[in-house]
Amino acid sequence: MRASAKLLERHLPPGRRAAEADGVVEWLDAHGMPDNHDEAWRYTPVEAIVAALESAAPAPSTKPAIDRALVDELAGDHGGPRLVLVDGVLVPELSDGLDAIEVTWERSFAAGAGPAHEPADGFDALSRLAGAGTSVLRLSADFSPLGPPVQVVHVGLSGAAVHPRLVVHVAPGSAHHLIETYASLDTGSTVNATTELVVGRDATLTHHRVQVEAPSTVHVGRTHVDQAAGSTVRTSSILLGAAIARAAVHVRFAGPGSSLVVDGLYLPKGEQRHDTVVTVDHAASHCTSAQRFRGVIDDVARGSFSGHVIVRQGTVGTDADQSNRNLLLAPTAQADTRPWLEIFADDVRCTHGATVGRLDDEALLYLRSRGIPLAEARSMLVAAFAAEVVEAMGPVSLRERVATAVAAQVGEARS
Repeated sequence: MRASAKLLERHLPPGRRAAEADGVVEWLDAHGMPDNHDEAWRYTPVEAIVAALESAAPAPSTKPAIDRALVDELAGDHGGPRLVLVDGVLVPELSDGLDAIEVTWERSFAAGAGPAHEPADGFDALSRLAGAGTSVLRLSADFSPLGPPVQVVHVGLSGAAVHPRLVVHVAPGSAHHLIETYASLDTGSTVNATTELVVGRDATLTHHRVQVEAPSTVHVGRTHVDQAAGSTVRTSSILLGAAIARAAVHVRFAGPGSSLVVDGLYLPKGEQRHDTVVTVDHAASHCTSAQRFRGVIDDVARGSFSGHVIVRQGTVGTDADQSNRNLLLAPTAQADTRPWLEIFADDVRCTHGATVGRLDDEALLYLRSRGIPLAEARSMLVAAFAAEVVEAMGPVSLRERVATAVAAQVGEARS
């Protein structure tokens, strides 16, 4: 039996196959799950993720045993409206400020969806079929962009396989700030997450995705961004937790004059595997994109980055930039970095750069000569290396929380 068939048999809710009429089951039957022969999955331990899904139980339907204090501890509170999903299901009694925004919970993956597109891969197809439902968030021009950000917290609690799906619509001409946090208890959850961001004409969205799940978690996630003409998006991806974590970002410029900055930071240690794949599809003219990713890898961990830029035929005025720098803290650590350019137009400016190195011995010696202990000196240098990504995050409460987590990750690796 194919892996996809096994997963459907184990995780498809009763009656869901007959209820789905959009061909997702058929798509999954035809395409199956990805493997390392697929370019976008070259560095991902796909077999281990599939095995985790095959062995994980479906999420329970019982009410979660969690309170607000634990949510605060796991994800923080940044002062604005906060949606809390536990094991992929929206929990209103743990959420705050829902009266200030328009949010609905629909027991269908298609509810409130953005532009129609086929599944990105077998994991995306599985999440559409096996997920408990979709949280749909509509950020209108009436909701003040000057206040604290909207926060969505995903908590893995039961140790089961969960498939959280979030669709966010940003109204034309509006400006908003969204923070997504993925956290879990150390129960061995398997998370297969999808977020769709539909950004309207001349709208602005700042989006931060922070993954700080427990070491026993397996996480595969994707963020699909659709930008209308004149829109501006700044998004970031932070990978700190989980035994295996993959974060895919796919951005499509659907209209001219749009801009994108996508930042990222991954810090695997021990035997962790962190994999980031970014695809920016310049399907419209006069659009600009910048990718800036930093990796800090320790012990026998492995961190990977693939930056994919597509410039479609017939477009003009494309400007795309990509940078990936990696810092190895141990001779056994491993970093993979891969620019991946597909250019089908002439009026293009595309640049890319990648480095893999180790801590500066002279800088480390200088700090040691000033009486700074080795572990603290290492943490200071790593913090400086990660600062370009971390310092661009807001609000201050999020920036400080991420900086503290980065310091703890580096410190624990050598404790």
